[in-house]
Amino acid sequence: MNITALLLTIAVVGKPFLERENTDLALQALAGNQIQCANGVDTLDQRYPYDAIVVPGAGLIEKSKGVFVPSSFGEMRLEGAAIAYERELAPAIILLEGKMNPGEELVDKKYIQKIYKGLTGKTVPDNQIIVETESINTATNMEKLKKILTDYGLKKVVIVTNEFHEPRSILFACKRGIAAYPLSAEDLIVSQNPMSVQAIHIVNESRGKQDINRKEALEILLAIWDTEGWVPTFIRSLEK
Repeated sequence: MNITALLLTIAVVGKPFLERENTDLALQALAGNQIQCANGVDTLDQRYPYDAIVVPGAGLIEKSKGVFVPSSFGEMRLEGAAIAYERELAPAIILLEGKMNPGEELVDKKYIQKIYKGLTGKTVPDNQIIVETESINTATNMEKLKKILTDYGLKKVVIVTNEFHEPRSILFACKRGIAAYPLSAEDLIVSQNPMSVQAIHIVNESRGKQDINRKEALEILLAIWDTEGWVPTFIRSLEK
């Protein structure tokens, strides 16, 4: 074997072998299995089984000039998180809202307060909502989340996101050493209102869920070698 072939072999095989835990989780995710880096709990028997409910950002859309609202997938995540908070899964909410464009406000925070008030007639105390505004994608979401958890002394979290996004968010969370358990926003919403199944299906179809699933699978596959998510972060930084 010449030196070029040797280096190529090391590049292709070396990283997955050295990062066996990450590789195993990624392969499980690609096989359609749920992955986690914290055990689930029986939430019926325990108040606040997690330290925080984490909501990865899903981007904003401009509804009218200067008026921004969460994307349809973002709405699901925030609604699911409001339901999880109402069920006392955690005493705090962490919104990974991410870097904002000029003119944008803390839209996710306002939206989750609106949903929670609709559920309970109350609002979430301001000091129980932590908003992160520096990340630009899922990989940096988890990088910033790790810092927040360290700063606030929080340990175990539940990540509420869309079904298609669960594996990748958990994969990067585990890589950062975050004790994270996933909960599907869709499952939370349907458990609260069984009639919402059709509405969720319409959103998924309108956004091209099959294409999104393929993209997620490719990004998980890439993460076997790019364990820190540097490639998608670099690409996203160019878009920003």
